[in-house]
Amino acid sequence: MNFYSSASSKYLSAFLVADLVGLPIHIIHSDGTVVYVNKTWVQTYQIEPREVIGKHVNTITAMLLPDSGFSYEVSSLSSNVLSGSKPVIHSFSAPVKESPAIIAAREHRQVTLICREKSGHIMVCQSSPIYDGQGQVINVLTTIQNVSLYYNWQSEINAPAELLSQPIADDFIRLIGNSQGMQQVKALITLVGKTDATVLISGESGCGKEIVAKELYLHSSRNDAPFITVNCAAIPRELIEAELFGFEKGAFTGAVQRRIGLFEQANGGTLLLDEIGELPLSLQPKLLRVLQEQEMSRIGGTERIPLNTRIIAATNRNLQDLVKSGDFRADLYYRLNVFPIEVPPLRSRGNDISLLALHFLDKFNRKYHMQKIFSPQALQFMQQYNWPGNVRELENFVERLVIIVPANNIFVESIRPLLIQQFNNTLLDTETPENLSLKQQLQNYEREIIQHALQKHKSTYKAAEALKTSQSTIVRRIQQLNIKNSF
Repeated sequence: MNFYSSASSKYLSAFLVADLVGLPIHIIHSDGTVVYVNKTWVQTYQIEPREVIGKHVNTITAMLLPDSGFSYEVSSLSSNVLSGSKPVIHSFSAPVKESPAIIAAREHRQVTLICREKSGHIMVCQSSPIYDGQGQVINVLTTIQNVSLYYNWQSEINAPAELLSQPIADDFIRLIGNSQGMQQVKALITLVGKTDATVLISGESGCGKEIVAKELYLHSSRNDAPFITVNCAAIPRELIEAELFGFEKGAFTGAVQRRIGLFEQANGGTLLLDEIGELPLSLQPKLLRVLQEQEMSRIGGTERIPLNTRIIAATNRNLQDLVKSGDFRADLYYRLNVFPIEVPPLRSRGNDISLLALHFLDKFNRKYHMQKIFSPQALQFMQQYNWPGNVRELENFVERLVIIVPANNIFVESIRPLLIQQFNNTLLDTETPENLSLKQQLQNYEREIIQHALQKHKSTYKAAEALKTSQSTIVRRIQQLNIKNSF
């Protein structure tokens, strides 16, 4: 990575996001002297590093905020926003001209302040202390981001309307990611979320289909009504009809009282049918009738119960293939597939891996009362892994790191053996045709690795650089392994 810095390598462990995330960042010494500004900071403020390195941070603050200072402090910004709750915001009686980094160094705590910059933009400045082995603050890391990228706080702040006049660019506080694939998913959610259209969400296991469904619910006019989830694969086949539709007393042996099914529980709201490809074929006609007629009856009952339930279905299977094999009704498939949304796998989401890793790190730091941080090299190393289990695998991996890594700083050396072990376990768990030789299986794995590198880096030169080999080797293996349309 290309840094603008006069700091030594000891500061590298503090660069949590740096150029990976693309936020303006500066680091000060405990005495307030600026020791580092990253490339994004330089590009944002059009100030050369030599003009700020070595100067007191309050001088820089005065340069950027000539007419006003910081007006608000936000309590527990990351914890509140990432959990979906509203942040606690305190209004200052008079603007604070002091940098939040100085306050963080003096009070040994994370400080998040809101300000209006000289440019007119409303910004969030979050300063986090960096401690030495004796618990003393040696540096403070500050990240800067437009307030609209976090949350619409206008209803939370008793302030002039123009203070938060910035448009809200992204209110997907649960769906983390800025990759092209996730931007497309967010655009589709915004488009269809306001309607009652049936949505079919597809994607690999663990890629976040249920989170997408929850975002659809939150963006709909039904977001104050029930949101019910049923996993069609987790319920025994002989019980799923009763779970979905309920039953009347005496409908069968053991039905000692009436039970309200999930369709009725979700009436007026949204019902997510997760793993819809596992729905028994015998039950599919009844589901189709409910979708078409918007009414149902309980098992053992004759009463027709009107429904006003929005249906969202999700699957990790190819329903078209199931239709061809006769395991899924074609008419039900077309009734569900009114508005399809495909969630991309994590391996194709680039820097989203770093964003998600940092999100999960924050989550498990709070859960286990830790203060672990990733080095930038550790984040980059995790981005090279294929993550066949997608976001779920990444979440479990980060939790494991927080628990077993003894030091607060998580470096590549801590991650590498665990990821190698995880990769080997994946290979052992992968089913391969018995008629393939060891050489053929190894070629298949090599083909997948090269294809992933080409798709991610978009050139043979960059793919070779990422895989620590020569471009000529990559080109030769592309030809030998018959790799086509890789990027």
